[in-house]
Amino acid sequence: MFDVHCHLEYMPNEVIEECRNLNCNAMTSVANPSDFDRSLILRQENSDTVFLSAGIHPTHVLEHSEAEILSYIKKIKQNEKYISAIGEIGLDYWHVTDKTNQELTEKVFKQFLDLAEELKKPVVLHVRSGLSRDAFHRVFEIIGNYNMSFLIHFFSGKNEELKHALEHGYMISINTVVCKSKSLKYIAKKIPMEHMVLETDSPWADPESNELINRPWKIEKSAEIVAMIKKLPKNQVLEATEKNARRFFDE
Repeated sequence: MFDVHCHLEYMPNEVIEECRNLNCNAMTSVANPSDFDRSLILRQENSDTVFLSAGIHPTHVLEHSEAEILSYIKKIKQNEKYISAIGEIGLDYWHVTDKTNQELTEKVFKQFLDLAEELKKPVVLHVRSGLSRDAFHRVFEIIGNYNMSFLIHFFSGKNEELKHALEHGYMISINTVVCKSKSLKYIAKKIPMEHMVLETDSPWADPESNELINRPWKIEKSAEIVAMIKKLPKNQVLEATEKNARRFFDE
């Protein structure tokens, strides 16, 4: 099992060993500036299991000065060999509603796309539209200028946005919320297995509750739902999505 998107820095240290015991063989911990150092240590100490994606969540951009962001980019470059991807980065018009702030998050988004291009790393995208503005259209417009692999984390788009993503070869990540979301089940049905990966976004997005108790191994529950939707054996779903994840992260 491979969880392509989790936040280990918010979970107890024993979670990694528990994952190994439950056959969750790989997970990608997603780092932001404030937790990069701890995430880097987790990667260095568990290189067989933990991979690292480093970026800045669009809703966190406003918490950092330009100098702090440039310093963070420098730190990523210095630790390039430990980093499998850049992300999560992108646009979030649901939480970032002010036009000036949206322009700032877009500027930083482009900075990290340039970084990914320089380091030749794939990119994990965060895309969330607002009530009055579509983030997917703008993200697709921006990344059309870059030549790298993209994975859309916790996909929440519409049919036409999914179609665009698949036509351009992007990976689509199905979150554990698929266990209780009709709309996500509908999306999962539309995604060819060669474009699908699984994620938890743990400790958030628990498949059975609203508590912060989600864990990387719970992607097995997502695999059960996808298997039912696709009429495939669960193990085939787990094997295919792990293969896709390892290909994307080049691991």
